[in-house]
Amino acid sequence: TIETGEWTRIERIRPLAINKLEEAERAFLYEAMARYTRRDWRGPKVKTPPRYTFAVLHDPDEQLPPSSKSSLKHLARVAEKMDVEIDLITKKDLSRLSEYDALFIRETTTIKNHTFRFAQRAQQEGIPVIDDPVSMIRCTNKLYLKELLESAGIQMPPTVMLSSTADIPKAEAELDYPIVLKIPDGSF
Repeated sequence: TIETGEWTRIERIRPLAINKLEEAERAFLYEAMARYTRRDWRGPKVKTPPRYTFAVLHDPDEQLPPSSKSSLKHLARVAEKMDVEIDLITKKDLSRLSEYDALFIRETTTIKNHTFRFAQRAQQEGIPVIDDPVSMIRCTNKLYLKELLESAGIQMPPTVMLSSTADIPKAEAELDYPIVLKIPDGSF
C-alpha cells in the first residue's frame, strides 16, 4: 500500500503471484528480469489438451481387481507420454461415457453387472472398448470356451462340468489334485 502526500510512504509490501498481474505488468516484469539476469524470461508453458481421453472403468473397492492401483498409475504415466489422458471412472459414470475416445474396463467383468452395460453403451456410441460385449459373453461362458478349445484341438487340463455341489465327489474321482474350481459364467 502506498500513501502519497508531502512524503511518499510505503506502508506494506506483499508478494503477488505472476498470474495475478495484468498482461502489461507481466511483460514489464519479464523484461526487467531479462535485463537483470541477462537471459530470456518467458511465461509458464500453456498446457495443450491431450489428443485423446480414455475412460478406465474400475472399482476402487474390488478385492481382487484385474489391475492394481499401481498398475493404473503406471498406465496413466505411459499414456501421458503418448498424449493420452486417462480418466478413472466408476459405475456411477455411465452417463458420461460419450465424453471419451475409448473405454478400457479394468474391473472383473460379467454379463450380470454394470461392466457389460458399459461395454454395450460404448459399442453403441462407436467408442472402442476393451473388453467388448461379444468377448465378455464368450469369455465368461466356460462351457463355450471348453468346447471351442476342444474343437480347435488345443490341449487343456481335464475339465468336468458340475451342476451342483453334489457333483463334487464325481469331480474328485475323475481328477487329480490340485483342482481349479470356476463358476461357469465368471471371468476367471
